[in-house]
Amino acid sequence: MSATQSTRALRGSELLEALPQDLLDELASQGTRSRVEAGAIVLEEGAVADAMFVVVEGELEAHKRVGGSWVAVGTVGPGELVGELGLVSGQPRSVRIQATVPSVLVRIDAVALDAVLAHPGAARVALATATRRRETQELLLREHGRMATLGTLTAGLLHELNNPAAAVHRAVTRLSDVLDAEERASAALVAAGESGLRSRLAVLVEGARRSPEQGPLAQAEAEETLRRFLDQRGVARAWVPASALAAAGITAEHLTMLDGTEPATVDRAVAWLAARADRARLLDEAATGVERVTEIVGAVKRYAHHDEAPVQDVAVHDGLEAALTLLRHKVGAGIAITRDYAATLPWIEGHPGDLNGVWTNLLDNAIDAVGEKGEVTIATRAIDDGVEVKIIDDGPGIPPDRLDRVFDPFYTTKPVGAGTGLGLATARAVVVEGHRGGLEIESHSGRTAVIVTLPGSRSRVSSADDGREQARSGDG
Repeated sequence: MSATQSTRALRGSELLEALPQDLLDELASQGTRSRVEAGAIVLEEGAVADAMFVVVEGELEAHKRVGGSWVAVGTVGPGELVGELGLVSGQPRSVRIQATVPSVLVRIDAVALDAVLAHPGAARVALATATRRRETQELLLREHGRMATLGTLTAGLLHELNNPAAAVHRAVTRLSDVLDAEERASAALVAAGESGLRSRLAVLVEGARRSPEQGPLAQAEAEETLRRFLDQRGVARAWVPASALAAAGITAEHLTMLDGTEPATVDRAVAWLAARADRARLLDEAATGVERVTEIVGAVKRYAHHDEAPVQDVAVHDGLEAALTLLRHKVGAGIAITRDYAATLPWIEGHPGDLNGVWTNLLDNAIDAVGEKGEVTIATRAIDDGVEVKIIDDGPGIPPDRLDRVFDPFYTTKPVGAGTGLGLATARAVVVEGHRGGLEIESHSGRTAVIVTLPGSRSRVSSADDGREQARSGDG
């Protein structure tokens, strides 16, 4: 390419078209022309920024690594620049630039760029171009981040829904056999003229269901005691009914009401008791499963706030609990979730869906920070004209030299590919710009606290059933 052709190519750039002819000629003489094939990487994310490129022919595409995959965040064609953001800011490349088709580029190094930016018209265009491109990238990545969060929550919800649904299925499948066994045992008691005994046994089962639930060790001991008790009274395969009776809270002491009755009567009574206890247990399991599904669906509805006005009075505790429910699949056995809720809080007037996104993001970060073992504390309190929410984790903390940058778009303390660097930036925008609140972070080794303040709605006050409650592992 001749000098005249290079000058003409550079003149096609919005940034360079305002330059005087002599400066443009000098730039053309210093620039290095190159041809790249489709798929070639022109700039690599994280690399040192030492030059920018003018696209003469072809097309380049910018990609950002998010969650282990590359996300397209923009394209540039003839006359456009790439790489100027890093060169101007002095920061490492924030995106990867790759050719989508065979392309011709002119490389301009940092020294040449300084001469360009000394011209007022070019400086204004450079600032506008950089700002526009940054905003476009942030918008695309925020949308991708929302979709990624939705994907993560969906995977967690499927896991959470599968457990209670499977429990209901198991209970209903077994229930048919248990009902048949109960019917046969009941018929045997009636045929033997023992209807009165059956009524007394029914009262016994209902009373046992209302007794406090036993721990695994206590239940195992109760089962062994029942087995010996039934063995002594000649009940065949005593371990089978002993297991069902112990699970229902029935003890050997309860069965002393059968002392003095004939062995055949004891057999019939124990068979009916075991079947009735099994039925009660299976119905309880099914009911618990349905309640859990209802709880999850309710959390999703609160999280999404479908069919509701965009601005409304919002109960902070409801949003926090909805976020915890949706993140429960991430809370391992070694993680404690501690709630330190104020008994009463002002309501927040705002966008519930956006605020729920903030709670989910902050809690997700805290759970990630503690790893496999640690504690996440959620503390709420009423402050002057509003609410304060603290989300505290006992993870490793954020190094002081990184703390000032955690709200910068694209900056993340997570491993490469594990975060977009937009979570905290977006959360702060929602809280500060969208709700006139505040979001700050305090961190040192072994403790990080994210503090959110929000102005309250003067018209309503929400409450917490338990102002100081602790839940562990899956109970979050």
